[in-house]
Amino acid sequence: MDELNAVIANIPIAGALLVALMTFARPVLRLLAVGVFAVGAVIATQSEGADRLLTLLNLVAGVTLWRLGARPRRSSHQPHPTRS
Repeated sequence: MDELNAVIANIPIAGALLVALMTFARPVLRLLAVGVFAVGAVIATQSEGADRLLTLLNLVAGVTLWRLGARPRRSSHQPHPTRS
C-alpha cells in the first residue's frame, strides 16, 4: 500500500511536467519525456526508499528536456530580425 501511495504522490509533478513538455517541446523530446516518466513510474512501484530521489530525478529530467525542447516560435510571415 505504501508503494501505491508513493506512485500517487508522484502523479501531480509528473503530470504537470508532461503537460509543459507536450505544449512546448519538440516531438522527439516529447517522446523521450514520456519514456522518462514511464520508466520513473515503473521504478517507483518496484522500490521503497528511492521515491523522493525518483521524484527529484523526474523533475530534473523534465525541466532539462523542456529547456532543450522549448524555443521561441515565430510565425512564418514575420520577417527575420535584423541587426541594427
